[in-house]
Amino acid sequence: MNRVQAVYEQTKSLLDVLAQLDKEKVDRDQAMEQLTSMIEKREKLISVLKEPYTDEEKAIGRKIMVLNKQLEKEMATLFEHIKMDMKKLKQNRDLNYSYINPYGKIKTTDGMYVDNKL
Repeated sequence: MNRVQAVYEQTKSLLDVLAQLDKEKVDRDQAMEQLTSMIEKREKLISVLKEPYTDEEKAIGRKIMVLNKQLEKEMATLFEHIKMDMKKLKQNRDLNYSYINPYGKIKTTDGMYVDNKL
């Protein structure tokens, strides 16, 4: 397997893991660890790439660029899902805290009149 083909295979496997993460209820922590290790391995493979390239390697490189755009979209989607989950977690934590201490964080001032003529 040539050097560009290895990067192509690693990119395809990254996309497969991301697709599996979307379709199935997989342990996200474990999948994130796997993604991190795969990205590090791909980064090492890319750092080894040096010119000159053969025509076959150039064709595979074009395929990698297309897959890379798809990979960026999938990673952005995953990032948005994680941000939404973190936001929900924070809201739940704040809600639970408000049940414990209902007068701790009063945010609204509805129905309150403040006289500024002092």
